[in-house]
Amino acid sequence: MPSLDWDILIFAGVLSLTALIVISFKRGFKWLRHFPSITGFPFNPLLFTVLAMLVILAADPRGKYTEETFREKKANLMIVMDISGSMRAEDIKPNRLIKAKEVIKEFVKKNRDFKLGLITFAGKVQLKCPITSDYEAVESFIDSVDFEKRFDGTAIGNALLTAKIALQRIKEGDKFIILLTDGENNVGYNPIFAAKECAKAGIKVFTVGLGSEKGAPVPIISNGKKIYLRDQFGRIFITHLDEATLKKIAQITEGKYYRATTGLELAKAYDKIASYIKKTVKTKRRYLKPMYKPFVLILAVVWIIWLVMWNLTLDY
Repeated sequence: MPSLDWDILIFAGVLSLTALIVISFKRGFKWLRHFPSITGFPFNPLLFTVLAMLVILAADPRGKYTEETFREKKANLMIVMDISGSMRAEDIKPNRLIKAKEVIKEFVKKNRDFKLGLITFAGKVQLKCPITSDYEAVESFIDSVDFEKRFDGTAIGNALLTAKIALQRIKEGDKFIILLTDGENNVGYNPIFAAKECAKAGIKVFTVGLGSEKGAPVPIISNGKKIYLRDQFGRIFITHLDEATLKKIAQITEGKYYRATTGLELAKAYDKIASYIKKTVKTKRRYLKPMYKPFVLILAVVWIIWLVMWNLTLDY
């Protein structure tokens, strides 16, 4: 339907009705009561106008195309956490894992408009919580997260593929992954291969690298004492973050990479990710906007005219 200039229509209608009132005043409104019959029944122009407007309103008149932006469905977001031994490092107090749990739990509290799930990984991957709107359950699973004791390592590729499979079970809404790690892949599938698989599935991956730029030693408890983990040559092991791979994962999937060397930077990274998702997960709908205003206005004017005529013709 072509667009109409309703302002002009309303102006023309009001002008015509004003002219009708002026003419009626001059003729004492007698002409309306003695208007010639067309169909054999008494014909009243005002009644005819009312009926015409009602017919038009019943036809659901529409005018110019309007575009509306809205969030149609909740985004599906899988939180993927590294729980390998290196997350014991204390460069972020009290240690990397405890601070990560605090930040992620706060993220869940602040983002009730996402559907969330949780995956943890070290040398082995575990789907702790599938995608859900039960935020209390997600928080409970976050609380229960602890270091992996039996299968140490860093299986980033496996974790991404597990998240992809879990998200593909969801039929509606956009899909995202937040990958948090402080190390480099050393077990399982190549992370770049996994990233390409996520990209094929339309899943964006946001990567967060955790830990100081120089790395940090990893404390362990031995015979009730805190000592530091050593490598095969007896040297104190220092964590190493593979930033290049994390950046590549984000690039391949059209996500974004964030580096967090403090708890505050980690919280800011998650806030930025939430903000980015909320901005991008929007749907535009183009439709013909209903146009009731001019016809309702005309009906109101006709009603006023009718009242004026009725009062002025009581003496006839």
